Amino acid sequence: MGTKTTSTWQEIGIIGGLGPRATAFFHRMLVDICSERYHAVQDSDYPPMFVVSLVDGGLDQTGVVDEATLLTGVRNAMTTLGDLGARIVAIPCNSAHAYFDQFPTSPFSRIVNLLEEAADTSAALQARNLAILCARSLRSARAYDPYLLTRGIQPLYPESSIQILIDRWILEVMGGTHTEQTAGDFQEVIGQLLNQHDAVLLACSELCVLSESLAVPPNVINSCRVLGEATLRLAFSACATHHVGPNSVQPSVAQCRQKKTSP
Repeated sequence: MGTKTTSTWQEIGIIGGLGPRATAFFHRMLVDICSERYHAVQDSDYPPMFVVSLVDGGLDQTGVVDEATLLTGVRNAMTTLGDLGARIVAIPCNSAHAYFDQFPTSPFSRIVNLLEEAADTSAALQARNLAILCARSLRSARAYDPYLLTRGIQPLYPESSIQILIDRWILEVMGGTHTEQTAGDFQEVIGQLLNQHDAVLLACSELCVLSESLAVPPNVINSCRVLGEATLRLAFSACATHHVGPNSVQPSVAQCRQKKTSP
């Protein structure tokens, strides 16, 4: 049986385990954004969230290796989230979004399309070209390309020697073995890419985890952050008449509650 929707937030469902460390990072990022943008303080200021962590999502450090396993896992997780009462669903895994069109949409208000949200963020930066750091399967699928090209942005992928490094970095984050040296090598590659391109998209959740301790410029797009902000923007339903976009100043939870209780 689903839970009752609060007066402020729609329930958020997270399909995790792709991988687990990235899921934990994403959940914490949602909490941080609630504090930063919605001025959440009390426990009741934060949205209700359900996390379903897939035991086997058909992925490894190269991305999706078993499409059937991934789709079965995602569909089963969505059934569980629907039963729990989730209305907005987020999947903190770029590689899984290559199959976005095959995800069921009912009974949810919205499944957040990370590909679309990241492309919008890139366009807001007025990037003409974008270096995409991602797992091999997403690179092969070129899932971001149509979203970027329709916005006048040229998607670019790093040379094979850098992709080998990306494979290793993802694996290290998955196992929790990444070090300061890993972060240093990662930051050096980002610097090289920014000398050649307008912006860099971290199109893998593990790479977002790796960037957490680094000082990166605004034209390095963290896909987990993009997904988190979009998820909360869609879930924040108390001020439904208040238009909010990616760059809007969000009303606080307290302001929206006051608005609802005002005569």
